[in-house]
Amino acid sequence: MSERVECIGYEDSRYYDRRGEHPLYFRWRGMIKRCHSPGSDAYANYGHRGIVVCQRWREDFWAFVADVGTPPSPHHTLERIDNDGPYEPGNVRWATYLEQRNNTRFNRVLELNGRRQTVSQWAREMGVSRGLILGRLQHGWSIEDAILLPSQRWPRRAERKAGLAQ
Repeated sequence: MSERVECIGYEDSRYYDRRGEHPLYFRWRGMIKRCHSPGSDAYANYGHRGIVVCQRWREDFWAFVADVGTPPSPHHTLERIDNDGPYEPGNVRWATYLEQRNNTRFNRVLELNGRRQTVSQWAREMGVSRGLILGRLQHGWSIEDAILLPSQRWPRRAERKAGLAQ
């Protein structure tokens, strides 16, 4: 019989030889499927792009569990730090959906005063819409002006008709 593997955050004897009952098992299976199974719906965005799961994790569920630990909450999923890199130790972390949305290959990253953030992050920080910043950039505004200048609030049609606009 093989040696028991210490499972971070879980009592090992509870899941030993019953990995399918472990809370991370289906996440592990999904990760392997999207990277290594051409029949997977997600394969085009993972395996086809050359994203793989390291051999250690592909071959040993318990090694995966030992390396990644347990998610901080049910709302956290496994994210690759380098979005074009493999699933391997050192290139994954637990992240929320919002954190993951800021780490996709489709994001536009802007740098201002030495800080790099996505357009969505700048918009949240400045209290404006993402569309406002993107529209300004599309119209030739500088990155600094597109991010830092406040939004002009135009009176709504109903306010104009009622004479409430100043």
